[in-house]
Amino acid sequence: YRYRTFQTSEAQPRLGVSYRFSETNSLIRGSYDRLLIIPDNEYLAISSRGSLLKPELQNSFTLGVEQGFGSFGRVQFEYWEKQSSNSADSEQLFNTGILFPIHVDKGKFRGWNARFDARYKTWSSFLSLGKTRAIFVAPVTGGLMLEEPENAPGTAFLIDHDQKLSAVFGLRYQKESAYIQLMGRYDSGLVAGDPIEGQGSDYAFGAAYIEEDYDSTFGSLYRIKPRTIWNMSIGFRLAEFDKKNLDISIDALNIFDKKGLYNFLS
Repeated sequence: YRYRTFQTSEAQPRLGVSYRFSETNSLIRGSYDRLLIIPDNEYLAISSRGSLLKPELQNSFTLGVEQGFGSFGRVQFEYWEKQSSNSADSEQLFNTGILFPIHVDKGKFRGWNARFDARYKTWSSFLSLGKTRAIFVAPVTGGLMLEEPENAPGTAFLIDHDQKLSAVFGLRYQKESAYIQLMGRYDSGLVAGDPIEGQGSDYAFGAAYIEEDYDSTFGSLYRIKPRTIWNMSIGFRLAEFDKKNLDISIDALNIFDKKGLYNFLS
């Protein structure tokens, strides 16, 4: 990667290993991934705070286990972790769609995912659970310096990918070529900004979807309020031909009309 007077290069190895115990239908697996992620080019030339934006270097690890139960289903669990330097992000210009690339000194991300699958005759279901811990470590470089730095160098803080729990549930009944399916999603709430510090209609709208929370490491903060949404699908085969089939499906999304917020100015 070359930019102005700066030049760097890194190897990007990827390695994955798995081993299955056939007598118990169990599996263990692990992986390592190293990435060199170059900065966004848009507005890069003017996104400077006295130093060049360098590529992000990211090291990722996963470790997982799976247990099968014949034709009845399986259970999976995975722990993952990412460590990065020059972590890439973006800074928004007021309430516009103009984004300037920024970098944070370090990024620390970790979490776990679990999934349960079950099948019985014409019925099938699954439950997927996940937790994400997302931490940045100051200082921040790049952007337009429109605001004073929020954190002193070396200060760790949570970002809006951090969530205590997310869950997805699915239940499906299928007989021959027709099916009906119910899907639900629960989000405990991403980290969010303080609505009191904002101005304008965006904050006035979003304040109702924010609540105070307490983190054992970072103390008091704000999160999006928990939300659960439900979707339903119905499908069937309309016509069959020699080599082609014509299927049709109808989806009803967010059937209880639950409103929600991702974050302010994001």
